[in-house]
Amino acid sequence: MIRLLFFVVKGLWWIVSGVLRIIVRAFAGRGRSRRGRAAPGRVVVGRARVIDGDTLDISGVRIRLAGIDAPEISHRQGRRAKRVLARLCRRKTITARFLPGKTYGRRVATCYLPDGRDLSAVMVRRGMALDWESYSGGTYRSFEPWFARVFLWRVALKQGRRTRGK
Repeated sequence: MIRLLFFVVKGLWWIVSGVLRIIVRAFAGRGRSRRGRAAPGRVVVGRARVIDGDTLDISGVRIRLAGIDAPEISHRQGRRAKRVLARLCRRKTITARFLPGKTYGRRVATCYLPDGRDLSAVMVRRGMALDWESYSGGTYRSFEPWFARVFLWRVALKQGRRTRGK
């Protein structure tokens, strides 16, 4: 009798554990971070957390703004660029359309404000970033204020390297 009870309990254990495995597999991956899962052409929409003058975090995905280069965060102008970008994104839903490739572990995307403005163009227009011609094809060059290249290149020299060669 005890032996029979043992086999019944063991059988029930196998059934319950099998059902639990099926349930876990069905829901696996739904709560995981989406970092690094951004395919070209994919669109992510959400609130942005600003990392520096040309990098955002939207829904757990690290995003580099396409076609521009801002000073490093360790420099005063880099901190200023971060503040300007944070002010632009504050309490707004940002739309990011991913491009092929990565830059230093970050997915590259063209990001838009709710009113349709391109964040890269706004940052260049405000003198907080430069057009990175080798990646943008000169798209944002016409938005640069006359003083931006001279000023940001001087910042880059103080940083000990060229801004465009990031």
